[in-house]
Amino acid sequence: MSGSSKGLGTESLAFFWEERAEPGPGRSMDSHSLRVLEFHAVLDCLAAETASVLGRQRAVALAPSADADLVAQRLAETTEARALLLRAPVTGMERAADIRPALARAGIVGARLSPPDLLAVADTLEAAELT
Repeated sequence: MSGSSKGLGTESLAFFWEERAEPGPGRSMDSHSLRVLEFHAVLDCLAAETASVLGRQRAVALAPSADADLVAQRLAETTEARALLLRAPVTGMERAADIRPALARAGIVGARLSPPDLLAVADTLEAAELT
């Protein structure tokens, strides 16, 4: 991707907030168009700005959407997030870990979490409280 992304407003990225799926009804871009537009590079830039593993995973899983309601919802979420960031920077999210495997184990009767799993859960909960 050539040039700088500094001029790219966050609103421009909001329409990408749909889980990646194959083009079909309701989809406006095919894989060739995404390749020509270097969409993967846009996702890489977005992922580089995230503060957590889960944020990075979610960023690289985005795909364009032609659903007007979804686009409007994501633009509203983006506007709200920008307003929150203008009030104060979000801190602590880099400490959030992917605790999904630990949570799945915790749901099994008789299963126990290891001390590192418990620390990861505690750190993630603390990071959530700071935001």
